[in-house]
Parts: sequence; C-alpha cells; structure tokens
Amino acid sequence: MFPFMSCSQSSENLMEIGKIEKENVVITAKEIDLITMLDRGLDRSNVKGEIEKVILKKDIVEGTKDTEYYMLLGSNKDNSIKIAVDLILNDNVLYARLLEFTDVFAETCTCSGSCTKGCDPRRWVDDYEIISWLCSDCKLKNKTCNKSVTTN
Repeated sequence: MFPFMSCSQSSENLMEIGKIEKENVVITAKEIDLITMLDRGLDRSNVKGEIEKVILKKDIVEGTKDTEYYMLLGSNKDNSIKIAVDLILNDNVLYARLLEFTDVFAETCTCSGSCTKGCDPRRWVDDYEIISWLCSDCKLKNKTCNKSVTTN
C-alpha cells in the first residue's frame, strides 16, 4: 500500500471540496470558488487561460492494481488546459490541502498545450514507490502537452 496524507493536519489547512453519497462523488464547495482557486493555480504555473468547468474524479494510481485516489479537475473551454488537485478522503468527505493561512491549493498539476484530447493529469507510482503527477499522452498527432506541478 502506498502512503497518502492523513487528515491529522490542522483543519485550517484543509478545505472541504466534496463528499461521497451512495457511491456518487458530489461537489459540496461553491463551484465559482473552486474555479477562482484553480485559476490562481494556473497563475502559479504561468499558464495563461481560464477554467470553465470543474468535476470530481476517482481513478486508479497508474502502476498499481487497485490504489484509488480522488482529484478535483478543472478544464478550460476547449480542454487544452487541465489542472488537478489531489484530494484527501476522510469519512466519505473529500478535502484539499491549502497553503497555510490562504485559499490557495497547496499542490496542483497543470497539463496544457495544443492537445485537446488526452494530456490529462494523473497520479502514477515510480520505481521508488513514490506517487507523483504525470500528464497522459495526447491522442492527437503533432500536438503539445506540457506539465507543471506547483507545491508550497
């Protein structure tokens, strides 16, 4: 099993993003606030663009058989920019880590370029069993996909 962050951190460093209700993942935070915070993440990554939609997504860490994770995923209108925030699951509630005393996400992964199909943020485990971010391959020929990860 791979280590994930626990919720033993002080509550002012966590923000409730969503919850799991009857196997459905539901956003509980205000969508406009999430979009604003993800736009700040783009600024921190020096990516020009605006997020227009957000979803919560459950996935399997690439390179594992069954290690699940949840992320907040934002994208722009044509899907050429995608930004993700890894979420912490505690008692069916999903939290995002924030920089101390701010409303800025502590870590984001931005995948951007001319690719509009693929180039999705994902979690994967490397040879040292460390879980990191990657951008999936672009499904279109001759299109770019760049990754930027911001941390505190």
